[in-house]
Amino acid sequence: DTHGTLVIDTLMTPAAITAMSFFVGFLGTAADALDPPVTGSSTTLTLVQDDLCGMVMDAGLTDSDGLFAPYNKSNAAATIATSATAVDLSTTVAAGTYQRFRVEIASDGDARFFVDKAQVGSEISIALDVDEEVTPVLLVRSTTTATKTLNIKHVAAWSNRS
Repeated sequence: DTHGTLVIDTLMTPAAITAMSFFVGFLGTAADALDPPVTGSSTTLTLVQDDLCGMVMDAGLTDSDGLFAPYNKSNAAATIATSATAVDLSTTVAAGTYQRFRVEIASDGDARFFVDKAQVGSEISIALDVDEEVTPVLLVRSTTTATKTLNIKHVAAWSNRS
């Protein structure tokens, strides 16, 4: 509510999308515990961190290469279904192909998501509290013991000052 739109923008590609997950977006909790913001299993996204909004791909989901937009305003929920309103972005992640992922949070808490400069999914109304302090995050993790690689060309984050 003090600053304008918050943005995280990245150009990246996973080397492989099996047994891996990535999250790009915003967290209201410190990311230093190395806990993933979100984990996926079947058609359920478990919201591990508090006050989050972003895009996630998780090989543990039924739609293992699908892109989803979990959000957790005021730590109100422990899980969210991939079929919940506006969560399924109807977009897939391609291994070995660079894609641009962008998450925008407006000063009123609304969220918009973009892949390769095109808006995907619907705007999520008040995805985060307007007074929540958040940090931009790009996290990749392995869902097994195997090492996973995310090739990144750029990551940028910014906001407007009022």
